[in-house]
Amino acid sequence: MKEQIKAIILEVAGNPISGAVFELAPIAAERIAKLYDVATSDQDDNHSAVVSRETRITKPTETR
Repeated sequence: MKEQIKAIILEVAGNPISGAVFELAPIAAERIAKLYDVATSDQDDNHSAVVSRETRITKPTETR
């Protein structure tokens, strides 16, 4: 999986043969694979992903 993610990162970046993207692609692929593994392991336990609800503050809470 890491190699597939690395290949996609490099493809999106224009298939560089050197440079920052080329050097950081394996590290980014490893981190993305870890995130994917955590996400799929949570779903494998038959638990739905818990999404915390965000609240938008439209007015100040204090009056002046």
